[in-house]
Amino acid sequence: MVNKRMNKKNAVNMMTRKRQDRIFCISALAIFLVHWLIFWVYANMSSIQMAFTHYDLLLGEHVVLPQDKIFDNFVEFFNKITGSNVTYLLNGAYFHIISSLLCLPFSYMIAFIIYKKLPGHGIYKTMLYLPVILGSMVTSLLYMHVVESGISGLWDMYMEDSFPYVFTDVRYNRLTVSIYAIFYGLPGSLLINLGSMSRVPNDLIEYGELEGLSLFKEFIMITVPMVFPVLQVQCLGLFTGFFLNQGPLFALYRESAPDELQTFGYYMFIKVYNSESKANANNAVNYGFVSAANLCIGIISVPIIHGTKWLFDKIDPGAEF
Repeated sequence: MVNKRMNKKNAVNMMTRKRQDRIFCISALAIFLVHWLIFWVYANMSSIQMAFTHYDLLLGEHVVLPQDKIFDNFVEFFNKITGSNVTYLLNGAYFHIISSLLCLPFSYMIAFIIYKKLPGHGIYKTMLYLPVILGSMVTSLLYMHVVESGISGLWDMYMEDSFPYVFTDVRYNRLTVSIYAIFYGLPGSLLINLGSMSRVPNDLIEYGELEGLSLFKEFIMITVPMVFPVLQVQCLGLFTGFFLNQGPLFALYRESAPDELQTFGYYMFIKVYNSESKANANNAVNYGFVSAANLCIGIISVPIIHGTKWLFDKIDPGAEF
């Protein structure tokens, strides 16, 4: 009798625990489900709907375009990128090449230097953690202060001619912005890269040392293949950045970037950006165009991302931890 009561009690307790576990799981997942429904499903559906609307100034709201003009926002987008504003795409490609073909490989090399604790790794760690910790706005202000006050002051002390304002001077502004883009982009995903490298088995490293592998060969033949899945994820959007990459333009110039440096991503952002200096401007008139542009870029990006994944799957070394 006692055993039956104990078994019954244990069964009730087990059912209660299972019920509590289910409630906990449902409650935890519900938060992410609601977040996904609001910030992905609703936001994207609203954006798609807005791509076929225009802002009526008299009504003060977005209304659906007439049937004969339903694709006007898309026509405007393609006219922008194929017309005189093709320079925006070229500038976006320029900044994207800096971040993907220059900063990305060097960010892995720097992470490798810190991971192996080679000479100078402390300096790299200090210099490259700084922009990550401080953020783009603070780093851009420091960079501008160094250039405007530090370099400019030294130049005026020892040179006869005055130091040009390199942020707006067409002769130097691209180089000035590029230097900042490289400095801010070099850390990359430093913490993720370091974490991935720290999981490389020591047995492989020791075997490589016995075989006489140099540090460079160890990096190329052991480290990179072992962290290839992380590299693949970081490169999935490699070719889509040509459309939306805006570089550090907003961090350095806010809404007043020189025309010769503007990218299409920056152009679209400024189209809907409300600053205090534009408090009287109703940027809602641009929402339809920007939504159509984002929708087109999204549609174009899908095959590009899948093609990139297919390409990386072909060259995947298949190394596993």
